[in-house]
Formats: sequence, C-alpha cells, structure tokens
Amino acid sequence: LLISPNLRYEDINGLSNEVIQKLKHFQPKTVGQASRISGITPSAVHVLRIWLKSRTVRPAATVSGEFGQSVDAGNE
Repeated sequence: LLISPNLRYEDINGLSNEVIQKLKHFQPKTVGQASRISGITPSAVHVLRIWLKSRTVRPAATVSGEFGQSVDAGNE
C-alpha cells in the first residue's frame, strides 16, 4: 500500500507518539518500507494498513450469477 507524502500520522488512532515521530522522520512511501523501520511494531503496521485501506475508494462490486454472468443485484 502506498502512503501519501502529506499523510498526518497524528490523525491515526492507535499509533504511539514514538511511532508517529519515526514515521514523520523517515517518510516511508509504502507500508512495506514503514514495516522495516526500527521501532515500528507489527501492531503499528497493522493499524496503519487498516487505516489506509479504510480510506481507499473501491469500485462498486457486481454480483455474479449462478453461471458466472453478471447480475444486477436490484433486478433479481
């Protein structure tokens, strides 16, 4: 997952002050890079990943019919 360069880590509930300071200092571009910073715990990476995914816009899903054809969920 990509991390925006202007992300305000202070807005993410669940990150300690130490983690916030390290992320601000190193400015990782991805969650993978953040996970390799000394002092960034696996739980902090998990919180960051969930926060980023919750703000990702996803396209509307289609419902697949019995034989794989696309079905409009409102017109079954």
